[in-house]
Amino acid sequence: MTDDASIKCWWEIIFSVYWMVSLHTQHFCWQALLPTEQASSGATPFPFNTHRDWQADVNWKSTLNNLRLIIDPFVCCQRLKPWLSVFEMPGLPRFLHRLMNYMHQFRAGPIPIPVKFA
Repeated sequence: MTDDASIKCWWEIIFSVYWMVSLHTQHFCWQALLPTEQASSGATPFPFNTHRDWQADVNWKSTLNNLRLIIDPFVCCQRLKPWLSVFEMPGLPRFLHRLMNYMHQFRAGPIPIPVKFA
């Protein structure tokens, strides 16, 4: 991992994550400035901010933490898949997919993006 190509690839990943989190932080700052009536108008929001580890601060570290919370169900599902083929738990995959569908509803951008599920 000391050759130039590996180092360049590593820094591209680091800067891409930094850019993504920075964009989300900026959007959270804008949302914090909106009047509550304007922020609450529109579609029924999912209660992401009621998670016990959700951080309401509008800074880079809090945004990184909140984005990590959003992707946790996806990561957990992928880590559990091999075990679900060993131990039969019929309801668990359905529950995990339902939880991931809720996570797909999270939007931290000014433009809604439609997501279609297969």
